[in-house]
Formats: sequence, structure tokens, C-alpha cells
Amino acid sequence: MNLDEYVVLHVPGKKGKAGAILGDSAGTLRAKKSMTAGMDSPGSVGGSDSTDNLEIGIAATALNKRQRLELNSDPEMLTAGVMPMSLHQPTSMNDVSAVSEGEMSWGLEAMGVPDSNYSGRGMTVAVLDTGIDSSHSAFAGVEIIEKDFTGQGNGDDHGHGTHVAGTIFGQAVDGYRIGVAPGIKKALIGKVLDANGGGTTKQISEAIVWAITQ
Repeated sequence: MNLDEYVVLHVPGKKGKAGAILGDSAGTLRAKKSMTAGMDSPGSVGGSDSTDNLEIGIAATALNKRQRLELNSDPEMLTAGVMPMSLHQPTSMNDVSAVSEGEMSWGLEAMGVPDSNYSGRGMTVAVLDTGIDSSHSAFAGVEIIEKDFTGQGNGDDHGHGTHVAGTIFGQAVDGYRIGVAPGIKKALIGKVLDANGGGTTKQISEAIVWAITQ
């Protein structure tokens, strides 16, 4: 990991120093202006009407001290040093027998999923984790688009990402429901954590850009 590398968020086209420093290295997202008010409107990403949209740029790039000072003095800029990420590992693990009593997992029951009228139908979800075992029967019939940001290739050599994806949109297996939103039929899987569960904020920021712009 390069200690001089930073993740930079900026608003291109404004009077600031970002364009001169980052050049073409920044990815550009188009987001509705309403997203700037609390970021509480995930469905507003997209569109092409310049009067209704705000361009948001994000990049991971090496910066020297002078460049960092210039960017930090710009009120339209946010910079953060690239940091390592890692899944918390359990202190101990025991083999247990799979329990599939009833029609769905206890977690879905606990969240009140049976009482919901929503299934996720028509939605696309992004899972940024350790990847996915797309051959698992829980993902049959789902369009899965994978992209690796770790350098280890697609797939899941850890297991966490597959578990998370199954919990979100896994289809019923042998009549047993495991997914909160099995109506989801398209998923973007960004592999940002490697086989040991480790990665960096650069990888996650690049994956966010990738997922939003699909």
C-alpha cells in the first residue's frame, strides 16, 4: 500500500484545484442534486439533464505534500489517505449442523420478512465484499456481474461475500428461504476483499464508482 496515495472526492467544473491536480484520473458520477441533502435518495443516481444533476468526481491517486495542502484548502474537496480494511475474524469456530426447520431462516423471521410485501423485484443490488460463488444454487436465475479489485480474480475464496449475497437476494434452496429480497434478479458483485478478508479504501472507492456507473 502506497502511503502517499489518497482517495479524493470533488465536484468537477467548479472553481477549484482538483482538475489541475487530478487530470483524467478521476472517475465521474452523475447524481441528482437531491443526493447532496443527506444522501438519502439512493434511487436518484443517474440521468443526463445537467439542470437536475450534479457531477461528483472520485479518484485514488498519489499526492505530494503541496498537492495535499492545495486540495485541503479547497472547500469543495475531501481527501483521505488510503487505509487498509479487514474483516473481523472470529476468535473461535465450531462445526455445526445446518438447521433448516420451517420455511425460512430464523434471521428472516426475526426481521419480520414474512410480513413484508416487498421482494426486491425490479431492483439491482451491489455487494462489495469478498466476491461470490456464483455457482451456488441460491443464485440460480440471477444475472451476476462480477468485477475484481483485489488482483486475485473473480470468485470467493473466503466465503463472507457469498454469505452476504445469499442473505440479501439468495433464492430458496430446496424450498427453504434464505434471502431477504429474492425478487432481485440482477446483482453487481465487486470483489474488494481478498481471500484473507483484507483490502484497502482505494479498492472500495473504485468499486463504488464502478457499481454506481453500471
